[in-house]
Amino acid sequence: MAASRSTEADVEQRRQLLLRRVIEQGEARIDALADELGVSAMTVHRDLGNLRSRRLLHKRRGTAVALTGLTMETATRFREHRQLQVKE
Repeated sequence: MAASRSTEADVEQRRQLLLRRVIEQGEARIDALADELGVSAMTVHRDLGNLRSRRLLHKRRGTAVALTGLTMETATRFREHRQLQVKE
């Protein structure tokens, strides 16, 4: 049986969790995030790449780094992508 693919809502929820962890810790190792979420390091890399493109964090070799002064509450660029199904 093939593994099921995540829905957009599942992916965005995982990205929220990733961003929250990075903000809480200031900096987080990609391998540790992958272990915590039970996903591959490549999945974390893709999610962090998405968050970086939305200017929500910095991505460095092996780590993700929170932007100075960013909190989940002030991350309007992040909130734009929350609950898309409800907004539609």
